Amino acid sequence: MFLSGLTKGLKPVGTQPTSLSTIFRGSRSIGMSLTSLSPIISNVGHTRHLNMQPMPSSIKSPWHIGIVGVTTVGACSCAKRIVAKAASIDKEGRHPEFTIHTLPFNKYKEAADKEDWDSFSKSILRSIRALEQAGSEFVIIPSNTPHVRIHEIQEKSPLPVLSMLDIVVDQCKKQRLKRVAVLGTQYIMESRLYDEVLEKAGISTIVPNKGLRERIHALIMDEIIPDKINQTSVNRVIKQLKLLKEDCDAMILACTELPEVLNKDNLNCSVIDTTDAMAKAALQLAVTKDMYTLNSMDKRLISFGM
Repeated sequence: MFLSGLTKGLKPVGTQPTSLSTIFRGSRSIGMSLTSLSPIISNVGHTRHLNMQPMPSSIKSPWHIGIVGVTTVGACSCAKRIVAKAASIDKEGRHPEFTIHTLPFNKYKEAADKEDWDSFSKSILRSIRALEQAGSEFVIIPSNTPHVRIHEIQEKSPLPVLSMLDIVVDQCKKQRLKRVAVLGTQYIMESRLYDEVLEKAGISTIVPNKGLRERIHALIMDEIIPDKINQTSVNRVIKQLKLLKEDCDAMILACTELPEVLNKDNLNCSVIDTTDAMAKAALQLAVTKDMYTLNSMDKRLISFGM
């Protein structure tokens, strides 16, 4: 069904809606789900190719980005990259307004340790409501672990939420990858979070063995997040990962903290940096204010923009 300006709260391409959040609330009032509005704000398992408008040469009145901080490292790293990428296209120093909201990390760690994803999701939604009050137009969650419940979060959120999974799959497709290693916390590697969406794109996945999974998890939780990085630990993990690279085309850094210590240079292989991919997608959406969606039949333009 083609979405048109006839639906309450949505306006045709070329008109000027007040804000993305207003449009989103209007779509909810007529029973539309977020998944019907955009592929990068989509149901996990129904990933499609993302094709947003090209980045303009300057930044004018961009949308306000809300950033849910699960870890301070991941949230601030993503925000820093948004600003850096904005500086590359706007020499006057303009970048989107953004607000970060973060709850104490122990709330997330305790919930994840117990696999209490209901409590985990509730904490994410609490941050999203705070970001709505701060004037954010849409939300990003620069953390892979919450994407275990991304569909539920999107459905309950008062604001549109970008899916890290869709963004990463799009990056893999653009690089024509066929087999990738997924690195992250034990929750991510052992839940095989990326398997379904990548397999739908014709990409197979591998994960490190149990011992290496434990070392990577400890590196993230005990060293990177509390800013107590021990280079010996990093070097040990890198040495083992270099053996893994023989079995894959690239490695997905499926933890927004991992780029602090791992990269294509020290791994000697291609990487998908989820923090960088999220920052790029968020900036592009905030600046262009519209998105294209492709389905199996045709390309349909849905514009939320000015």
